[in-house]
Amino acid sequence: MARAADFLMGVVLMVAVSASMFAGEQGVMSEQSKNLLQELEFVFDKTKKPLEQGHDFMLKLYGLLCRVVTQKESDLLNYLLREYGYAEFGASSDNPFAVSFLYTAPGGADASTIPVVIEGEMNCSQLAQVIDKTSPLHYAARGGLREVVEQLVGAGAQINNTCGAHSMTPLHEVARGCRCEKKKAAECGHVQVVRFLIEQDADKTIVDKSERKCTACAYAVKNGNRYMMLLLNPLVCNAGQAKVAHLSCKAQAASKLSRDPSADGY
Repeated sequence: MARAADFLMGVVLMVAVSASMFAGEQGVMSEQSKNLLQELEFVFDKTKKPLEQGHDFMLKLYGLLCRVVTQKESDLLNYLLREYGYAEFGASSDNPFAVSFLYTAPGGADASTIPVVIEGEMNCSQLAQVIDKTSPLHYAARGGLREVVEQLVGAGAQINNTCGAHSMTPLHEVARGCRCEKKKAAECGHVQVVRFLIEQDADKTIVDKSERKCTACAYAVKNGNRYMMLLLNPLVCNAGQAKVAHLSCKAQAASKLSRDPSADGY
């Protein structure tokens, strides 16, 4: 009994010290993020190598990364990537309980830290913690957070990973989420994210699994975002499986672009 109490006290002390270290070097975090960080610390075993941590650790890291991205807690994001690395869901499986994580240890996605797939099964209570298996990069792209997108890609995020109920890429998410006004289009964070993803060789021809089977360009057309349409290039829809699914999008884009063929964006 005494040993168990000592162990529990040690865990509590370790969590408290970690949280206080973060607060001391970075600043104050929200109460919910503090609780999630404590959960992460609880399942993290410092005696193990990063790739031996298991799914509890991966799930906690993934969940906390998604939270800090959506809540724009940049200081905590920097801390997590530096201390724990990056985790997102991998390819989906026919088995609803089978989960794959793509994990990159702290240090970034360089030659020495190639993302490793960690596979295994999770129980219902663990899966209940996962909303839509959307990666932190998808959340950042959806919000038009250019600096965060660059940071996550540098930490190992997969640019063409498909997530969520409709298997969308980050490029789908940013094109779908953009509602920029015309006068602000050139400075729009979503447009900047699209530019960056394209520079990083994001695949513009990937078709999602929505009812309309859309490429990223289809969402730009739907939103009437001419500047983004020009970046995504409707002609790319002639490639591969996107050709048949996206002919209507191509026609709509050509029609909208022909009304204002100026080359200076909006």
